[in-house]
Amino acid sequence: MANAGRFMDVFAQVLLWLSAASFAGIGLLFLYDPVRWASTVDVEPTSDVGRVDLRATYGGGFLAMGLFWLWCVLDESRVAAGLWSMSLSYGALALGRSLGWLAGHRLDGKMWFFLAFEVVALAACVWCIASGFEA
Repeated sequence: MANAGRFMDVFAQVLLWLSAASFAGIGLLFLYDPVRWASTVDVEPTSDVGRVDLRATYGGGFLAMGLFWLWCVLDESRVAAGLWSMSLSYGALALGRSLGWLAGHRLDGKMWFFLAFEVVALAACVWCIASGFEA
């Protein structure tokens, strides 16, 4: 991060901290009670397999991303890796949501909010990377 200014250093670290905390928090919530938290976005698992998959995908997957980003932000030499990983994650989430919409599935207000958030987060990560962070 030597090439980036102080603002970018702090901005990248805040971005990593916020993403780490939110993804780890979502992961923990889904590990604890996947059905309840899935219902907040109108997802209704209809079988034991569906509940196990929610717990694994949203619980385990989001917790893993959050912990990885936490690990990245704790050492300046790993911040770039965290930014690249966040770029891929937010980009993939936005792509999946966009493909669902393009396939003719209706997005409600929550989904539009999530899509906008993912695009803004992706842009913030790319801005940080373009400002001098290299993996």
